[in-house]
Amino acid sequence: MIGISQIAAGANLATFSIYGTALLFGPAKLMKEVIKSESPMWKFAELPYAIAQYLGAVYMSQALRMVRALTTATLLKSDLLGVCIIQLFLCLTSLARLAGGANRNAVTYSLPVGQGFMAALSYLGYAAA
Repeated sequence: MIGISQIAAGANLATFSIYGTALLFGPAKLMKEVIKSESPMWKFAELPYAIAQYLGAVYMSQALRMVRALTTATLLKSDLLGVCIIQLFLCLTSLARLAGGANRNAVTYSLPVGQGFMAALSYLGYAAA
């Protein structure tokens, strides 16, 4: 039977996989199409491109962590707590950026909502495991 813990791990797996792949292999496109950045397209050798790729690698490591959580029952609880903390810090960072004057648009407003939802879902999965 699939419970809230497996749903939480699966949702995190999907989210981290999608963003991780996009950041690793197409950060400039992600910034333009998804984030709606008005800055010029990044080039491979530029620092923002490299930072985005490193973030993509971290996201992919978290996706693999969710694979581990789904395939190793004894690790499900601790892995969900770990990803809950990551999502919480992503949410707090997004909120701090908004408070600090970052561009306000549909994307920047939706980021903390999605991250907060994923943190809450992860916590519920952790509590139920």
